[in-house]
Amino acid sequence: MLTYHFLGFLWTVALIKAIAWTAIAGAVSFWYFFISGGGAAEFEVQIQRPISGSLYRVLRYHVGSCCFGAFCVALCQLIRYMLACVSYYTKDLQDSNFLLKLALCCAKCAIYCLEKTIEFISNYGYIYVAIEGMSFCSACHETFKFVFSNPAQTAVNKTVEKLLVFTITLTTPIVCAFACWASLNAQDFLNPLYPSALIFVIAFFIAESIATLFECTIDTIYVCSFRDAKEFGGKFMTKELRDAFGLDEAVAEKEATKTQVAGEASQRIKRASTGLQMNDSATLKGNASI
Repeated sequence: MLTYHFLGFLWTVALIKAIAWTAIAGAVSFWYFFISGGGAAEFEVQIQRPISGSLYRVLRYHVGSCCFGAFCVALCQLIRYMLACVSYYTKDLQDSNFLLKLALCCAKCAIYCLEKTIEFISNYGYIYVAIEGMSFCSACHETFKFVFSNPAQTAVNKTVEKLLVFTITLTTPIVCAFACWASLNAQDFLNPLYPSALIFVIAFFIAESIATLFECTIDTIYVCSFRDAKEFGGKFMTKELRDAFGLDEAVAEKEATKTQVAGEASQRIKRASTGLQMNDSATLKGNASI
């Protein structure tokens, strides 16, 4: 029973993170393709409240995908904690049995790597869920295709991203704690160490939240830029990003025109097929009345 409740707790935490990640990815992708691209005249409500609009779409259409991805992460976390408990309660036995100690270490390392791999795939999958509106499994499939198509770019992106996250989460708490200590010490406070430690902990959690926001934003823009380059020729990119991809502005406009024409043609075909269906239904009703 305790294991069941603990799994529910891990699942709830992972679900909250998944919903937040997907909502942020939806808002960033909307900014990329509509606001920065100059096509947001028809979306005034979403512009005024981008996060709440994206969160509404996630809660209405994508909760199932977030639940499934969060359950996969929570299950790996549960197995990792169970292995940690087994390792803790068998310390004496491990001291006398090297093979058992080696097996537990290998198992913990393997499940940790599996957990991080699932988190990596899930985070990119949530981005595809927010952009394309696809299911979680389809989004993971697209993530595999994307990573295998751009392995070097993905590695560089994640490396720079982790360095940024590490810098934010390390420097911000230290600076805040030092500022607190210096301020209290200048006022001849009796023991400024404890308030400084509390400030360090609070600043760490705030900095980690901000770093997660940066991480999601960077990953979303990264995916959107490759999708833009592939499908629209870089129409929605800035000039600097288009130059980094080696795309010509004239080519981007040409590809955007082709895409717009194709979209209008598909809409005309859809309207025509809808009209034919309505005419057929009207004819059937007329025959039935005769």
